[in-house]
Amino acid sequence: MIEPTDIIYAQKLRGLRLGRNLKQTVLCTKIGISSQQEYSKLENGKMHFTDEILEKISQAFEMTVEEFMMPQGNANISNSPNANNNSPHGSVNHISLIETVLKSKDETIIMQKQHIQLLEKILKEKGYYS
Repeated sequence: MIEPTDIIYAQKLRGLRLGRNLKQTVLCTKIGISSQQEYSKLENGKMHFTDEILEKISQAFEMTVEEFMMPQGNANISNSPNANNNSPHGSVNHISLIETVLKSKDETIIMQKQHIQLLEKILKEKGYYS
């Protein structure tokens, strides 16, 4: 099942790939995905990011899994001088992450509703659904 974090990771993966001017086929090989089509599903948030895939992506981009999982632009949050809970500035990064997850959740719900509508249409056309 696709999680909201999968969409965030997909966006980060795409950004990293484009930032390094790599082709999808190159990353397929590096992370052990069998085809460019499967990789495309991963990068478009239509495939779950397993622990194994996260590890291989992190290795491909020479970072830790934790660094990959961190929101973009928020590297080393825990080492930030404003990262403590008593600072109003320290919570900004966390709020941004929560907003991103909620937006991704909403986008996922919209995609699922569209998928249900398509399935209902197919079932109607086949006479299984009225």
